[in-house]
Amino acid sequence: MWITYEHIKKSRRMKNLLSICSVIVFIIFCSCENETDRDKEGLIIYQENQISWVRNFEPLNPVSVCRWPTKGAIYEPLYIYNPIKTDWTPWLATDYTWQENNKKLLFTIRTDVQWSDGQPFSAHDVAYTFNLTKEFPALDTRNYWDYLESVVAVSDTKIEANFNRVYVPGFDAIAGTYIIPKHIWSKIKDPLKFSNPDPIGTGPFTEILRFNSQVWELGKNHNYWQTGKPSIEKLVFPTFSSNEQTTLALLSGNLDWAGAFIPASGDFILASKDAYFGFPGINFKVVVGGAHMTRLFPLNVVRRMILTGESLSADEAFKYGAINSIHDTKKDLYKEAFKLAEIIANKDRKSLVLAKKSLNSTETNDIESGFKSEQLLTMNIDKD
Repeated sequence: MWITYEHIKKSRRMKNLLSICSVIVFIIFCSCENETDRDKEGLIIYQENQISWVRNFEPLNPVSVCRWPTKGAIYEPLYIYNPIKTDWTPWLATDYTWQENNKKLLFTIRTDVQWSDGQPFSAHDVAYTFNLTKEFPALDTRNYWDYLESVVAVSDTKIEANFNRVYVPGFDAIAGTYIIPKHIWSKIKDPLKFSNPDPIGTGPFTEILRFNSQVWELGKNHNYWQTGKPSIEKLVFPTFSSNEQTTLALLSGNLDWAGAFIPASGDFILASKDAYFGFPGINFKVVVGGAHMTRLFPLNVVRRMILTGESLSADEAFKYGAINSIHDTKKDLYKEAFKLAEIIANKDRKSLVLAKKSLNSTETNDIESGFKSEQLLTMNIDKD
């Protein structure tokens, strides 16, 4: 489930105001309605702060940073871990079993999967992926071969991972590995130097439609094994060098999705009843900080969210005062947002600019310094 940050873009006065004084009303919801015409063409997404793009879709080499979403959209694993629900979903594999007192792990591979070039996917691709990391240890970023003895395709649909010792946590690394095509990579002499500019994968988006330093587009995989998916034609990735640029793009309607820490910096936060807030990073070995979130939640709550990976519902966030209001429908959500937008848009523009400046500067100051700053800004309201 994605948390989508939508923005106010129908009120011209509000757009102008936001661009000048950065008054931000964030609308947070989890369930999307029917696709718009624009959605059918593609989603415009922000995920990485980059001044310019480098064409790299190599999913194994830790030194060459691959473009997001190489892992997941282009290449897929045997199982997908859900950090919110803390469980594993079968993906390129359909099931698994432990044998020989947990020293042998067997996977059954799907039979209905093709690579994006039309070649069949099989257990031999899975075995090849792991054995490549044995041949080139620099690719073994998950230390498979500390506990693995061998990985063998015993048939087109069966994979056998033999352990040199009992190590049940090894399942996480093996099941979550992104599988590459043997018929492509076996022709690469040195995978450590390979940037994989034209990837062949099993994922929902695999075709590089356009790539330059400022924007690139990832088209749908027409051979994708999940019937009827994906429902959009492409993903579009423009460059953004800062979080501020991302925020302005959201407000002006130039982004559909953004993986940015936006809500903690908003002036108002409105949410749907099924929205949630969380830091699931600990569930998949990613360390996160919560400095911004302490503006919304008590420190002990932020610590619990980070250390347990638990999320808070909209109702819980509202009780802590982290969000302004909860709404049953998207229509109600927008209605309240536009109501706030109109109220703010009718205020004196310079007063709003200085009020924002005062809020930003006094929020972390002591009371005396904050009072002096407020008074100085008030004295400047009527000055040119």
